[in-house]
Amino acid sequence: MKLSFKIFLGICISSILAIVMVASIFVTRSFRINIDNEINRCVKEIGLMESYIEDSLDKSTAEDKTILNSYVEYYQDKNTYLAYFEGKKEICKSNDSITIKNTELLDVNSDEVLSTTQEIDGKKYLLLSTKLDNDGVLVYIRNINSIYEIRKDLIKFSVILMGVMLFIIAGIAYLIAKTLTKPLDKIQKEMIKLQNGDFNINLKETKDEFGELAKNFNKMSKEIETRNSELIEMINSKQIFIDNMSHEINTPLTLIQGYAELLEKANCTEEQKMNFLASIQDETKKINDMHKKLLLLSYKRNADLEKRNFDARKMFDKIENNICTKIQEKRLNLIIENSIVNIYGDETLIIMCVTNLINNAINASQPEKTIWIKSYEEGLKQYIHVIDEGKGIPKEHINKIIEPFYRVDKARSRQNGGAGLGLSICKSIMELHDGQLIIKSKIDEGSTFILEFPKK
Repeated sequence: MKLSFKIFLGICISSILAIVMVASIFVTRSFRINIDNEINRCVKEIGLMESYIEDSLDKSTAEDKTILNSYVEYYQDKNTYLAYFEGKKEICKSNDSITIKNTELLDVNSDEVLSTTQEIDGKKYLLLSTKLDNDGVLVYIRNINSIYEIRKDLIKFSVILMGVMLFIIAGIAYLIAKTLTKPLDKIQKEMIKLQNGDFNINLKETKDEFGELAKNFNKMSKEIETRNSELIEMINSKQIFIDNMSHEINTPLTLIQGYAELLEKANCTEEQKMNFLASIQDETKKINDMHKKLLLLSYKRNADLEKRNFDARKMFDKIENNICTKIQEKRLNLIIENSIVNIYGDETLIIMCVTNLINNAINASQPEKTIWIKSYEEGLKQYIHVIDEGKGIPKEHINKIIEPFYRVDKARSRQNGGAGLGLSICKSIMELHDGQLIIKSKIDEGSTFILEFPKK
């Protein structure tokens, strides 16, 4: 059952119960008041009758029955009926069709008035009894059928009024139910859109509870859209990673297989054989190097780093010794400006990170150019800059070059033996140290790679 129908039924049923209760109380109270008023009126009248009759009986010499019959006939013309009893014996009455069924009325005491109602020929009568001084009992009978007719008319009017009010209430309840559930219907439709992959959801946010619900739903849909985009991007990245890795591994394997077949089948000189073997060894080293770098990329998840404070000056000395041969071979200038005393972290990984950045700078630089390494502290951060004078990185590639196997110049990278894993490794190492890798570059001016560490 829909919520709107439940609200509709709830309003209608509660309204009907309230109207029936109010109408019942009104009709019953009105009827009771009319009966009480009639009884009080009749009590006064029978009191006056009692006084007149007793006074007449005292002054008149006529028989009691004669005097009583005259009163009975007089009040019969006023639609009021009297009956007179001595003991249980009926002496006279104004209407022979009226028979007193409740004989308890005849057991009335002096200065007392008893009352009851009785139905005769489908009509309602009020009966009152009082005891005269001569021990006779006077019974006052009055037709009160009009009071019951009034009650019947009130009941009919109440039923008609309830029908009209029910129709009005049903219309109002329908509007209220639709108004209250309209935001829920809208949310339900948006949920179906969300289920079908449509994240373009913007529910109206009001200041009531439904507005808060709409606000949270909008927030949830945006979060789902973000997570979904991230998931799709991650899946695509993984697929690209697998495709690139397969391609990168396939190239040296193909060369190795080709050289091996030549060694097996071709008539080669010893010098050619040595060259083929050297090529096989180079390609094997490339695969081995790629394997180590891929392991390092996965190292981030399971790393148990040996972090400590180590001497930054000694670290740069080691790096300079490692890359001095490449610097000299390409006729480059290397300038190191270090103002950091200690760095907190895994020394081996940080050396690897900085070395990767310098190797990239060497590959990107032309002979006679300069590579700068600058390190300094600023606030609660430590920075290491690797700056080159290469041809720079296009703006659209800057956010992508940290992805595994991504290379701006694929031909040059393969020629230099790179597989596009260096910057991915640097990014992973920085994340392990709660830092970040920042890349700035301008075409034909060079690039700056910044390692940012928290100072500890």
